[in-house]
Amino acid sequence: MREFARLVRYDALSGLSGWRWAAVPVVFALACWDEVSSLRNGGRPPLNLWDGPLSMLLNGPVVIWVLALGFMVLVGDRYSQDRSRGTVALTLIRSRSRTWWWLARVASIGVLALAFSALGLGVALVVSAVRLPLELHPSAAAQVAWPAQDAVYPRFDGLPMPAFFAFVVLYSAVALWALGALVLAASALNPRPYIPAGAAILWTLVEAFALPDLALRDADSLDPFYHLLYAVHFMTRGSEGASWGLSALVITAALACAGAIGALKLRGSDV
Repeated sequence: MREFARLVRYDALSGLSGWRWAAVPVVFALACWDEVSSLRNGGRPPLNLWDGPLSMLLNGPVVIWVLALGFMVLVGDRYSQDRSRGTVALTLIRSRSRTWWWLARVASIGVLALAFSALGLGVALVVSAVRLPLELHPSAAAQVAWPAQDAVYPRFDGLPMPAFFAFVVLYSAVALWALGALVLAASALNPRPYIPAGAAILWTLVEAFALPDLALRDADSLDPFYHLLYAVHFMTRGSEGASWGLSALVITAALACAGAIGALKLRGSDV
């Protein structure tokens, strides 16, 4: 386990050093600025800083293009890059097991997902705080019962807003972990440089244009994209929300699939 932890730490730190991370705060800041402008023009009850980022995560295009595609493009081609540089061959030589090395690679995607979610939503919260009142408790708009027409987003009653925001950050990171791991597995199957970005963009285009809106899909959907939207777990207009257990099952299955694909591919590879 000590070697596994060392591999995860090395891969995570390596992934955090890329220049692409500089784009994350900018993209989330712009998305939240637009969301706050939309909220303020909607004639809703008084808002506060929590409403910007949390309502932003109910916006299907933002979830698909900013959250999902942004993360997949950010981390998807790391395996291809490291393979072309010879880093994969060097680390595999030093590692006792190719399987453990790959599983550490998948685990490091989870660390990067947490960093991505915390950085992006943290910047969105700062932008929201610049434009909306600073308050620790839910705003009047957030206290409108979901799914009423004037409600801005669902939440757990009685849970302090800082704790609920932290929960949403963590949940988004776990859901992103599954998406990033699957794109990583695609790059292992075919390590050509354009495969990860191509797979991520194609998958995103299908989700955005060929399938129904995320919030309108069936609650028993097995699509990992669907479970990225935290609001689907709350009651929607006319139906119950998706099961938290189903989301956990879908995310776990995606991670297990990514782990198995990469491990089997590396076992027969001459890298």
